[in-house]
Amino acid sequence: MQHAVSLVLAGALAAASAALAGFNSTEVNLEYVVRLAAQRARKPFHSPKADLPEFLRQLDYDQYREIEFRPEKALWLEENLPFRIHFFHPGYLYQEPVRIYEFTLTRVQQVRFVQDFFNYRRLRLPKKIPADTGYAGF
Repeated sequence: MQHAVSLVLAGALAAASAALAGFNSTEVNLEYVVRLAAQRARKPFHSPKADLPEFLRQLDYDQYREIEFRPEKALWLEENLPFRIHFFHPGYLYQEPVRIYEFTLTRVQQVRFVQDFFNYRRLRLPKKIPADTGYAGF
């Protein structure tokens, strides 16, 4: 089975997600991505809404260090590509969400926050983290 080349864009294309929601299918290539980035670059920067749960905002240095990404959950691990993506957990100093999108040849989708991607070791979080939280980066 042949795998399509995928691109991950974060931050700059977050505002374009609303426009993308209207597309059922489109050819996604480098030209398409460049066009979206150029459209976004012409607009003033607006920080993404940060609805980070309070218990993540209040993490201190030692608590945040308890959180580690599980390498077996890496994006594109099963595709056997020469690269994989690991995500950074939001919280502590990293309170502004980074929305990450996966582009294939025919579709665009947001990579939702998945709490199971992380090992919290001894840290006990009081609640489940919402899927629309975003990441701190990749």
